[in-house]
Amino acid sequence: MSCPSWVRARGLRIAALLVAFPLATAAAPPPESAPAEGRSPRALLDAAREDLVGLRFEQALAAIESLLGRTDLAAAEREEALVLRSQAHVASGNLEAAERDYREILTGRPGFTPDPGLTPSKALERFHRVRAALVGELVIDVQPPDARITVDGLETTVPADAKLPLVAAEHVIRAERRGFDPLARSVRVEANQSTRVELRLLPNARTIIVQTEPEDVEVSVDGVPVGRTARAMTGGGSGTRAAAQFTIESLPLGEHVIELSKPCFRRETIRDFLAVDLSDWSPKVYPPVRLAPARSTIVLRGGPVGAEVFVDGEPMALLPATPIEVCPGERQIEVWQSGRRLWTSVQSLAQASEAVVVVEPRPNVAFFGAAEWPLEIAPVAERFNATAEVPLRTGLDLSRAEGWDGLRLAPDLDLALVARDPPGDAAGWWIYSPLLRAVAALDAIPASLEPPRLSGVSWGLSVVDSTRSGPALVAEVRPDRSATAVGLRPGDRLVSLGGTHIESAAQAQRILSIASAAVPLDVEWLSADGTARRGRLAGEPSWRLIVDGATGVEALLRAAWASVLAVADQQQGAAATANLALLLGAHGRSELAVQVWRRVELDDRPGIGSGTVQYYLGCELERLGAKEEALRAYRLAASSAATAFEDEGPAIAPAARDRLADLELQ
Repeated sequence: MSCPSWVRARGLRIAALLVAFPLATAAAPPPESAPAEGRSPRALLDAAREDLVGLRFEQALAAIESLLGRTDLAAAEREEALVLRSQAHVASGNLEAAERDYREILTGRPGFTPDPGLTPSKALERFHRVRAALVGELVIDVQPPDARITVDGLETTVPADAKLPLVAAEHVIRAERRGFDPLARSVRVEANQSTRVELRLLPNARTIIVQTEPEDVEVSVDGVPVGRTARAMTGGGSGTRAAAQFTIESLPLGEHVIELSKPCFRRETIRDFLAVDLSDWSPKVYPPVRLAPARSTIVLRGGPVGAEVFVDGEPMALLPATPIEVCPGERQIEVWQSGRRLWTSVQSLAQASEAVVVVEPRPNVAFFGAAEWPLEIAPVAERFNATAEVPLRTGLDLSRAEGWDGLRLAPDLDLALVARDPPGDAAGWWIYSPLLRAVAALDAIPASLEPPRLSGVSWGLSVVDSTRSGPALVAEVRPDRSATAVGLRPGDRLVSLGGTHIESAAQAQRILSIASAAVPLDVEWLSADGTARRGRLAGEPSWRLIVDGATGVEALLRAAWASVLAVADQQQGAAATANLALLLGAHGRSELAVQVWRRVELDDRPGIGSGTVQYYLGCELERLGAKEEALRAYRLAASSAATAFEDEGPAIAPAARDRLADLELQ
């Protein structure tokens, strides 16, 4: 049985309207047998829409009524359901019900209007009548125009014509914008009438634009960094260079200090009391500020000749260097030679200042497992070139040299430290020497962190106290030294050295040990026949070999210093290399000790000389089983006038002959 033609016509119109209505994401409709309470609001809305398109009005209305009775319905879904119900009522000819729907829709959505092209005129008349009775118009005049508007606490988008439809009632209109004091007004909107409200916000801040030359200048306001200036091209692609700019939005009114800074340029300051004209809210544009270049100077003293100087990682000069110009600020200075870092320091340089820095080569030390050095051993970090290395791999036994093989150590690292495991173990640390491949327990800071004295002065005499002949008696003089040249002979008694009266051999030895070879000593003595004599005693630089068998922390520190001095100290370099070779041999590293001994270059001279080197080289070769090479080294030592320990030490030749005899019998 067919329905009346007018009902069908309305149905076709509503079907067209529903097709035009924006649909949600398509989803397969649930089976018809599925209960409504088990379906989502969206599924029910889609099902009701399909029923309306299919002209199944009663079924659609039933679904919509069920949906409107649910408590989990969102506001937007409820509004959509009401619109569908109004369309169903219109299509079925129930305009009274449609009018009730319009009233409910307009209460929540005053700007709603049915599509006039798809809604019958009688239904539109009823809608306009309802709207005239419920809705008025509020014309909002707000300055600034981009202020955020809320109506009764809900954010609202004001139409382009500034006419906002609202339900007739008392409403609270609030406008707010960054940089302005918020403003709220209570407005009564009358039905079918237009009401006007003016909202004039008062500024409490102002946008400013800072301009600089050059670009990439850091901008700080009242001590807080806010950004950097950047340059934009202007002039329609003509390539015109505009000043670099940075915009600071909504800066509070009042006094401000704007600082402009860039490395290698003088800092500039803008002091301003920021105000605003109520009739002009445009940004305040400051004239371009031109920063003048600024430089500081580093003057380096000391250090090995030819060493390379780096500032912030960039090569700058070779020592000895003329004053180096750098940018003010915090600068890291490093000195490198022969592939190792000899010295590093961080200097804070003021503008147009001069920093005089003394370069003192020192060992490289790293602490593993922490970002900073422990306070208990901070003196080690202060005395050496110190770094901290994190993270530390777990599962390593760093109490043994083999455990350190699991860490990647810098090739120029002299010492490495790590807290004992567990960390609370008597506040102790392990200290490791990559050169010696030795680990020692460090429980406290060593008494001295200074480099060992590896060179001295040879005066060519030895002094003893005699119960028969008196104190400070000359026991021996070397024929090739200054003591013989000045006329001293065995049996003479020293009376004065360097202007100091001598009362014992120990006192004489102390004076001779601290005197410099660069300055001759005035000496007075009594000869064996009692004749008073005087002269000037000149010293000769000599080397010291420390063969006291040091172990533990002392040996590790000595090896670190010897490694540095071998590279960096032109006066003590040979002695440092020889002492390093001695330490390597004492720690079982004979192969490396042989390599180091072969780098030691000393003259064939009485005292510490090439014969000394050959003797100790022969010892290491003998340990390695290189018999023929060891014999050659011992023969050279046996034929020399070299000594052990120091220039006044025992002759090396007898010991070399003993080793030759033993080896030749094997």
